[in-house]
Amino acid sequence: MELITITSGISKAVLSTGSCSLENSQKIRNECPEYSLCRIEKLKTEEIFGKMREKKREWDKIKKENEAEKKWPLWDVGRDEGVCYSGTEVQGRKKTFWNFEKAKEGDPEYDDAQKLELSTEMATGMSQDFNITNVGYYKRDNEMNVTVDARPSHLNGNHIQFQELQTSEGYVPKDQCINLAEPEVIDNGNIENYFESLLNYISIEGFGKEKPLFVTNKSFMGYLASKPIRGTILIFRYMGIIFISYEKRERKSPEDDKKKASDALAYTHGANYAHYLKKKSDEEKIPEDYAKSGCKAVMKCDVSIGYKKETVLYSAEIDALDELNQHIELKAIVYGTDNEYFWKSNICTFYWKMFFGGCSMMLVGDKFFRGEVPGCYLSRIEELKIGEIIDKTEKAKQKRDNLEPTEVFEEWSLEKGKERVRQFFREVNAEVQMSCRDSDVCILAKTDQQHWKFKPVNEQNETIQEFVKLVKTKMDIWRTNFSN
Repeated sequence: MELITITSGISKAVLSTGSCSLENSQKIRNECPEYSLCRIEKLKTEEIFGKMREKKREWDKIKKENEAEKKWPLWDVGRDEGVCYSGTEVQGRKKTFWNFEKAKEGDPEYDDAQKLELSTEMATGMSQDFNITNVGYYKRDNEMNVTVDARPSHLNGNHIQFQELQTSEGYVPKDQCINLAEPEVIDNGNIENYFESLLNYISIEGFGKEKPLFVTNKSFMGYLASKPIRGTILIFRYMGIIFISYEKRERKSPEDDKKKASDALAYTHGANYAHYLKKKSDEEKIPEDYAKSGCKAVMKCDVSIGYKKETVLYSAEIDALDELNQHIELKAIVYGTDNEYFWKSNICTFYWKMFFGGCSMMLVGDKFFRGEVPGCYLSRIEELKIGEIIDKTEKAKQKRDNLEPTEVFEEWSLEKGKERVRQFFREVNAEVQMSCRDSDVCILAKTDQQHWKFKPVNEQNETIQEFVKLVKTKMDIWRTNFSN
């Protein structure tokens, strides 16, 4: 994209962007009649930073002696560092000095730099990252074996029928509520660590047309965009691909009975809610292997790292498909969207999981307890489209502020979340390159809420060795299957 610069006879204060010097530019303007068109130039967006530096140097040479202080905004947004600087020129007795300070968010220099970077990125296509595409589907069993091309179940239309029963107050009559506590569904499936099922899929299907730079899962992508991640992140580069995973998870301790019981109830409610919306007939019972299997999509997301885009491949568990085969998220929550924590603290995580799962909509089930009557009942189903979430969050915040000014909402935005993701992958890529450009690299990463800290380790490190072994095993199979 190019910017057309018009130099007129009256624009005495405008610096020309042509190849001639400032002195010649000024001479041309002075010779032109007032309000006349003197010159038309093309300025490419990718040339702006370089041109600004050139003009600054020319400007230095012709400045007047009595000018004690001048400012020149240095819009140098370092993509690798994500840092903006502002410069102040101070005229000494015999020499000119430049003081540079790191611009902070909220400073005019920072805002100008961000606006310029954003406009430049938009013009060159760099802002068009986070394009998410669906590569394929698979179903995993309890041992993480996969059945390729097995798709999630479609919605059966029960959510529409249920919504038609909802009165003007938004709820169905009490005798139409559905008990989500029966039957009990036990979460007895194996925990999937290190996205093993995705690695099995890759060993069978490969990467398709494009080999990614990063491989991980949707859970990590969602939390990365929404909040600081607790615990240690495992990073392993093998065959030129960087694999990123959480540490190994274990079952909750039996001593934590209260938390365990609460989780068990929530799991049953969620399972019965999903089954109600997907079962093919009223008589169909929930599958016995419900907790031991799951359908996942294989997704690709392009992320801008430096001056180019890199591909992140990840697996995403998908709850359901609609009639257009769009991904749908299902959530059964006490009081639904009226729950005070839904908009205040949970919606950010929900949004990013939907975003990276390629979900168009969330069906939020409003569940409640009847006190003396046992069970947990579904009383309302709401459709929450992903494109509505940010506006509805802001409205909920304003409403809450009016009622309870002391309530604090979690601050988040789409662009801040994207930048958290960009920054992480940018730093990981730089750290891997710095550790060793060609060979395998093992790194442990932690965050202190603001900055990532990386620690290179060897393959025998007890924290990462199991992850390394799994990746090597599956990728060696991939290499054998796709050696040609």
